[in-house]
Amino acid sequence: MNLAAIENSRLIFLTQLTRPGGQLYLPDAAVKLANRYSFARVPSLDKLSEPTQTFGMGKFMNAQIEDLSIYNDGIIINSRSDTDLLDAFLSDLLAWSDAELGLVQSIIAKPEKHYESSLIIKSEIDLPAVIKPALAVVDLFNKTWKNKFHVKYRLTSFHLDCDKFEISSDRRKPYPFIVERRVGFPFEENVFYSAAPLPTKDHLDLLVRLEELARVA
Repeated sequence: MNLAAIENSRLIFLTQLTRPGGQLYLPDAAVKLANRYSFARVPSLDKLSEPTQTFGMGKFMNAQIEDLSIYNDGIIINSRSDTDLLDAFLSDLLAWSDAELGLVQSIIAKPEKHYESSLIIKSEIDLPAVIKPALAVVDLFNKTWKNKFHVKYRLTSFHLDCDKFEISSDRRKPYPFIVERRVGFPFEENVFYSAAPLPTKDHLDLLVRLEELARVA
C-alpha cells in the first residue's frame, strides 16, 4: 500500500467560544487572525456581520491551510495535509485566540471533533475484491449481459455509511467510508480514492488491513 497523495483533510470542531471581557470587535480580530496565519483571503467588512466568516490560503508550520471557516457553533479547517497538522493548527488557534482575543470555550457547550480524510492510494491488489459475496453478483451480471457487452465488468468501489436515525440528535452524523477507483487510471494499476471519518494515520492503517483482507478474499 502506497500513499500517492492526501486529497484533502478536514477537521470539524464543534464548540462555542465566548469572550468574558465583552463583545469581540470583529474588524480588529479579523486583521490579527489574517496576520497570524498569513491568510491571503479575508472576509470583507460586510461579511464580518454574517454568521460564517471564511479565511482562505493561510500558512501554518510551512504548510498551506486551504481555508478556515468560523461559525457560531464551531470551526472547520481544510488542508491537503495530514490531520495531525490540522490538530496542531486547531490547538495553536485556540491558545492564540485565548491569549490575544480573550476568547474561551463556553462551559455549557460540549466540544465535538470530527475528521474527514481523503486519500489517493496505490494498492498491490484489487481492493474491492475484499467484498467477496458481491463478486458473485458481478459474475451474474457478466453472464447475463455477455451477448450485449464486449467488455468485462468488475467491482469499482464500495461505500459504508451509518443510519442518521440511529445517532443522537445532538451529535453530528459521521462521514462515510468510501473506496473507489481513481478516474483516469487503468483498473490494473489499482489506484483508488478513499474517504473516511478518521485521522490520516488511522485511515491509512485501515486501508493496509483492508488490503490484507483482499489478499485472502
